[in-house]
Amino acid sequence: MADTQESVRLESNAVDGYVGLAQTYLALNRPDDAKKAIEQAQGRKLDGDFLHWTIYQLAFFKGDAAEMERQVAWAAGKPGSEDLLLSFQSDTEAYYGRLAKARDFSRRAVDSAVRNDSKENGSALAGKCRFAGSAVRKHSNREARCCRSTGAGSGPGRETVGRPDAGANW
Repeated sequence: MADTQESVRLESNAVDGYVGLAQTYLALNRPDDAKKAIEQAQGRKLDGDFLHWTIYQLAFFKGDAAEMERQVAWAAGKPGSEDLLLSFQSDTEAYYGRLAKARDFSRRAVDSAVRNDSKENGSALAGKCRFAGSAVRKHSNREARCCRSTGAGSGPGRETVGRPDAGANW
């Protein structure tokens, strides 16, 4: 932590130090301090992909869906950021059990990477998408067996992953 703070002090016009500081604060479960580090960078008119990725992560940590959407919108059409933030959004949707949306964002992330000639990212994201799809199919099969045995049904468009509110219609 001290090294990162010293880096910011010595190179106050480099966004990387602020991003590192914010990431460290997030890892230490100190979101308010992470937000301050981001605001300091923005106050110095610093910008960059890593800063926006960190803003997205802070927004996820705080459950701020509107800010996450703003960051995904910021990344639209930006090679190297669009695919990553779409992938982040896919992970967020999966975290909240919205698996159909998660698959959609994963497909969009792969399409973005391929479109921007990032075959390496496209391949990695496609692998992630296949893995997630496989997990969803396995879950759906288990859920279908469970529903048949209990007489319950999840209904169309209700995909759930062991949430306390698993019956909620997303």
